[in-house]
Amino acid sequence: MTTRFFDKLPTIKYNNCNCIDITKRVELLNSVNNNQYIYYPYDLQTYERADQFSNRYYGDSYLSWILYLTNNIYDPLRGWYLQLSELNELITLKYGSLQLATQKTKFYRNNWVGVSNILPSYYDALPPILKEYWQPVCIGYKITSYDRINIDWSVNTNRIIKYNVSNTSFISDEVVDIVWNGNAMGQGQLLSIDSSSNSIFVQHVNGYFQESFTNKITANSYIWTRKFCEYNILY
Repeated sequence: MTTRFFDKLPTIKYNNCNCIDITKRVELLNSVNNNQYIYYPYDLQTYERADQFSNRYYGDSYLSWILYLTNNIYDPLRGWYLQLSELNELITLKYGSLQLATQKTKFYRNNWVGVSNILPSYYDALPPILKEYWQPVCIGYKITSYDRINIDWSVNTNRIIKYNVSNTSFISDEVVDIVWNGNAMGQGQLLSIDSSSNSIFVQHVNGYFQESFTNKITANSYIWTRKFCEYNILY
């Protein structure tokens, strides 16, 4: 007989009816969940839903709750992988378009894979902020070289630059082009807006930028808002 997910949940009295208490939660024992030897990888067929896999593998589509539970999926609609059309629709809803989604920066990662070790003299010449990514390699008590620490370090942002603008009709986190002249252009994402001083703060800046923290430039330059094809004059 099929064991359905809600069969073992307790019932409560609601509006004079016996109802399943959906406020209860089911979870695996840690001894089971953390035992890697009872799991093995399995490749799903293209666009295969959990109930379809369950029917094909267990012969019972109602046992799909086993897949959700053992893979820490609490939302079957968003926890299970989406079809390409559904994923594209979700990305467009969140970021405005597929193109904008590929232009936005979530964070920067210092990837250690494939990086060669360095000599002590090279390490000594590094600025202090970069030395934390390296660890010494010793023979006896002597440091012979430095290896990259095998951690994917993540940084929330790189530099943050303040711009004075003619108006502050921007949206936080949108992608903008920063145009100084025909040969000097950059790109960034809006971090915050200060309407009281007609200022904006841009992060994840790449391309051309100024070294000073605050920039005040001519009226021939502008910040272009990609999403709405508008621009704001910088001054």
